[in-house]
Amino acid sequence: MKKNVLFLFLILTLSACINQPKAPTDSTLPVLDLTKDYPKMELDIHDIADVEYVALETTDESLLGYDLLYAISDKYIVSLGTVVDPVIHIFDRKGKYLSKIDRYGKGPEEYVNIYNTSIDFDNEECYVYDWDRQQIQVYTFTGQWVRTIKTKEEFIYRHMFSYNQQYLIAYNNLHDYNNVKNFPDDKRPYHLIDKKTGKHTSLDLVIENKVSRTLRKGHDAFESMLIIRTIVANDKDMLIADFGLDTLYQYKENKLVPIAVQYPPVHSDDEPLIIAPEIYTDSYLFFKPVRMRYVPDDVLKPYWDAPYLMWNRKTNAIMEVTKWKDVNYPNERNGRFRMIDQCNLPNNIHFRYDAEKLCEKYEAGILKGELKEVASKLKFDDNPVIVICKLK
Repeated sequence: MKKNVLFLFLILTLSACINQPKAPTDSTLPVLDLTKDYPKMELDIHDIADVEYVALETTDESLLGYDLLYAISDKYIVSLGTVVDPVIHIFDRKGKYLSKIDRYGKGPEEYVNIYNTSIDFDNEECYVYDWDRQQIQVYTFTGQWVRTIKTKEEFIYRHMFSYNQQYLIAYNNLHDYNNVKNFPDDKRPYHLIDKKTGKHTSLDLVIENKVSRTLRKGHDAFESMLIIRTIVANDKDMLIADFGLDTLYQYKENKLVPIAVQYPPVHSDDEPLIIAPEIYTDSYLFFKPVRMRYVPDDVLKPYWDAPYLMWNRKTNAIMEVTKWKDVNYPNERNGRFRMIDQCNLPNNIHFRYDAEKLCEKYEAGILKGELKEVASKLKFDDNPVIVICKLK
């Protein structure tokens, strides 16, 4: 009897080992193992980047709302506007206020909703995606309307970037919403949109089994992790990290190239473990391994609780960043800096400091270096200071 029990135990153990997915050892691509405990580090941004602090000029015309995103080039800093604050402001690279785009309304040259904004610095045009009217309004940097690009009813563009002088690149996010008209699933959800004609061209990337950021759908509501992106831009080099795929891709110069694979495979668990990309440069990928698990009281808890990992693409080493630091701003910051969505400078990352907090730190005498000098000229209700970091 004991022999039979032992034999059965060995069979079950062997079966479990056979069915357990294993990290690929023969892959020609780097493997990002999401199950490992990586060495921990506290990262001072000055250790990996040259840092610049730019105070945005504050006037009656340029007073910014809270929690805006920004797009930055070597000539401009642009606040992108939101549903709550539907005005786009343009500053020069030193922070001087230049102009604004304030076309909120229901007229043919206006927008009723800013769902997404993309900046074409080469052509000095601003693209405002108005989902409510299923169109993209195009404006000059001085706020003049240029043209309207109609979008398809079965598309919802959660992420949209200026890819090159001819195209926008966007991700069709319809499956993350209540598809009340039951449009067919978009198997090729990544699209190039012609900036002149609006013609759509699908990238040759098929997603058969998508992983939705929406974890619970109701009759008239849904709970999701829409904060997580599948496209991250490094100027005209795009990272595509689709949650339904095990492979991460680079899309650059109209070529789709695999750059890494994740372990375990996405679909090896009922609650997929996915890569949520944060920052993508020539040398680094910062990301979070997020378990797509529904938490009733806090749908974003799996995201906030996930470790913040840094993959060095040159050495293939992975570290866990437990704290971000700025030697000029002595303050413990857990997790990550708030990164700005559109990076139009290669190998740059950006975040911001609010003027009120900088003034408090300055009066307490704890700021240092260039940041101390910038803060000495601020008032509590001024616009934020943008921190621009050129990675080494």
